[in-house]
Amino acid sequence: MNTSLIPILSGKSYGYINLEGVYMINPQFDEAGEFFDRRALVRKGNLYGYIDEKGTYVIPPKYVSATPFSEGVAWTVEADGAPTLIDTDGNTQLVAKDAEKVWVFTEGMAKVLTTKSDNSKVYGFLDRKGQFAITPQFDQAYPFSDGMANVRIGKNSGYVDKKGRMEISDSIMKCVSSFFRGYAIVENGNGDYGLIDSKGRLEINPQFSEIYPDGDMLIVATSGDEKNYGWCDRNGKFIINPQFRNASFFSNNDYAPVKIGNSWGYIDRKGKIVINPQFDDALSFIDNKVAFVKTGDKVGIIDKDGKYVANPQFDELPGMYMLNMAYGIPATSVNYYVTTRYFNVEKAVDMVMDNVTKEGIRGITLKTPISKIIKDFNIHERNLYGSYGATNITSAELGKNLFATFSIEGDFFQDVSDGWWGTTSVLVKNATPKALHYSLQTTGLAIGKERKLFKALADRMNLKINSDKNSATGNYGKNHIWLTLNENEIKISMTPGGKNYADVPDSTLIIEELIEDQTSAETFEGKINNKYGIVMQLLILGSDVSGTYHYTSRKSPITLSGTLDSDGTIRLEEKTGGKITGQFAGTYTPSEISGTWISADGKTRMPFVVERSNN
Repeated sequence: MNTSLIPILSGKSYGYINLEGVYMINPQFDEAGEFFDRRALVRKGNLYGYIDEKGTYVIPPKYVSATPFSEGVAWTVEADGAPTLIDTDGNTQLVAKDAEKVWVFTEGMAKVLTTKSDNSKVYGFLDRKGQFAITPQFDQAYPFSDGMANVRIGKNSGYVDKKGRMEISDSIMKCVSSFFRGYAIVENGNGDYGLIDSKGRLEINPQFSEIYPDGDMLIVATSGDEKNYGWCDRNGKFIINPQFRNASFFSNNDYAPVKIGNSWGYIDRKGKIVINPQFDDALSFIDNKVAFVKTGDKVGIIDKDGKYVANPQFDELPGMYMLNMAYGIPATSVNYYVTTRYFNVEKAVDMVMDNVTKEGIRGITLKTPISKIIKDFNIHERNLYGSYGATNITSAELGKNLFATFSIEGDFFQDVSDGWWGTTSVLVKNATPKALHYSLQTTGLAIGKERKLFKALADRMNLKINSDKNSATGNYGKNHIWLTLNENEIKISMTPGGKNYADVPDSTLIIEELIEDQTSAETFEGKINNKYGIVMQLLILGSDVSGTYHYTSRKSPITLSGTLDSDGTIRLEEKTGGKITGQFAGTYTPSEISGTWISADGKTRMPFVVERSNN
């Protein structure tokens, strides 16, 4: 890290000053990090880039998130992109498509967060080739240091080596820090902290309320209601007795900041006050030369005599020295991890196709009796719609960015005499679905990627995309598939098939005619029985009427054909799969159509009203 160029806030912008407080790079950035590998991460507006030590962009601002450089590389993410590792010239080294988050490299290993198929999040580690050196399996993990990484599975934590082998477990003590110079911090059941060596042996029995590594020493705080801070060696022997209200690091310097009363000053390595307490805040010295201090709401720079080399004038303490490169991680004022913006379409398709097979959806086929569906999915028959509409069977997240709903459609009830003068509906236990539906609602990173997913699903099932660009049809195994796209929803509908695309019911052809001649087509929107939303598209040529309609919940078109009399009487017959399934009978006006929908057997009648759409 270059300690001669310090990012500092002045007003609303960041620039870089030297250790005398002189601007070497004028304030111009909305965010600025420290120099690592002679590159500093900066942000202007919403984009990050990298500058050299002269303030010149060497990698232009084009990333929505990025890390500082570490071990000669940095992680970056572009809009809609996956975490991408670059070198100091901006050249791509690898792309981590399966990573949700990824951290800077330490000791050749990068901590990574992924999401499993059951939506649980697990941590693992990547090597410099982008391969999983340690497969994601941990509920928590910390970067490598001293050849080991602190990890946790469930309630058990410990330390693994670079092959993922558990070297130290926490059968007695809870491991709470990375290793640093051969030791790590552990916690007992009472919340007290101690120290172990690289073999897991206790070097300091848990007795302190806080412990922080500080070079060859440790900053410790006593337990109890009133904490006092001091320093001890690795054996727990006090070097500077706990006596201060707070303390920060010596690091490699002669002096360390301590808080006495309500003010900060500095002590030497014997605990003697060398700069009287007078500051509202104070940081460790830099290169044993100067330190940043805060008085009121302004920040200045003092030398080892406590004299200002730069009067208080800056608006914020530099964030990088608060941790003093603890645990080998670049202590920086900007993030040292990135979060993906990439929606992996192929991985999403794989998850969908795990549920949608050539035989059926979610293990249910078009020949599965409704009694088995009720039993397998623990649903009540009162939730079934009977002969109209689709019934949701189950809904769940599919990965991180999709929400899937499985539903069925069919005639599952039969009207039988109630023994008096009426009828009652009885479940036909061996009835099978007429259609299976699998709806995908996009969330998170999948929003805006619906068309890519739609096309990828069509390709995977070898479907033909229709001329409306929002639907695709074809055979998948022995069944027929309707794939539709509507804003942030994709729907897969499976019906009995075995036909070629050319044999698909003529509703497809009617849709294409309407699209090709939109000036003649009339669109009406409304409801049947004031409950079921529908959209009609009609082509009226004299007394002949043809077109389609679909339910807003389904999108699958149903063929319409009929007549329009001079007095406005309209009769439309609907067909599905070449069979008559119902009719609309009513009155047509330029602004609306209203009347009665009648089932094919004449037993069900429901009012409908549709109004002309402005679209």
